[in-house]
Amino acid sequence: MTEVLRARSVSPSDRSRYAYGNTPRTLAFDLRNPSSFNQDLSVRRDFHISKVKLGLGLDVFNVLNTVVFGNIQTNITNANFGRVSSQANTPRVGQIKVRLEF
Repeated sequence: MTEVLRARSVSPSDRSRYAYGNTPRTLAFDLRNPSSFNQDLSVRRDFHISKVKLGLGLDVFNVLNTVVFGNIQTNITNANFGRVSSQANTPRVGQIKVRLEF
């Protein structure tokens, strides 16, 4: 990730009241938040025992334990301007499920 330089950005309070400044049309200070993706896994197996059906399953969310960073601080007057200081997703979580049909 490239470092955001505070000196290259100008606070709106430093400009005249109705000037547009150098802020891009699409994003404030041309900062983009990190992309995100999660990989989930679900496995299920059914067992038939006479007239009873037993289903066992396992679900794992964020199976690769990928970190998704939070939003970039876009307030130029903040001391953390241009920094990511949070995590947007949860760590790996798993659950086991059992289903009995008769």
